Amino acid sequence: VAQRADPATAVAYYGSGIADMLDGGGQIACPMLFPFGGEDPYISRDRAERIVDAAESRAEWEVHIRDDAGHAFDNWDAPMFSRPEPAKRAWAQTADFLRRTLPST
Repeated sequence: VAQRADPATAVAYYGSGIADMLDGGGQIACPMLFPFGGEDPYISRDRAERIVDAAESRAEWEVHIRDDAGHAFDNWDAPMFSRPEPAKRAWAQTADFLRRTLPST
């Protein structure tokens, strides 16, 4: 979405396809936050690390890999995935990111 639209800021929890779309990262002008679970069986650690590497050259991008979280760790409707403690920390970080990056009126 951030490649094709012009959002003020964007957050991509568990971005499974993002590692394959990094060539288009130059089209993104907004700040981005990418939270991942380090124990995610669906998005390998090396795919998340590719996003970390891309973010190193983008001061407005933040990537956080939670070692104690798996896939969909912030989905409280799915008990098999939900991990309340890492989700709580991720949400606090997301709220802080949005406060810092969204324009205020």
